[in-house]
Amino acid sequence: MSDPEQILRWSWLVSALAAEMRDDESWTELAARHVRTARTVGALAELPLALNSRVVVHTCAGELAEAALLVAEITRVQEAVGGSFAPFGTMSLVAWQGRAGEAAADQDGPGERRATR
Repeated sequence: MSDPEQILRWSWLVSALAAEMRDDESWTELAARHVRTARTVGALAELPLALNSRVVVHTCAGELAEAALLVAEITRVQEAVGGSFAPFGTMSLVAWQGRAGEAAADQDGPGERRATR
């Protein structure tokens, strides 16, 4: 699949399926391709979803510093484009870091979390 529109449409699903099948190599590559494609075509509304997938990949690989960098990027992109979605990558990262209270707060989304701090 080389059509950027198709890559953006299906990447989240096929990378999730690769994760479900425990195919870490494919999961990593598919999530990376999703991010690359979103960046290449300038799909800023799609980029947080793609980055979120990469956060989970890095978190599950124990690469928590890399995951944290992507969480910061997601926040910046969402502030720029005004979108929001359930921050599953952020929740998984903070849970793996032993910060369960923050993971529960993240269920409200970044805007609500900032408003209550």
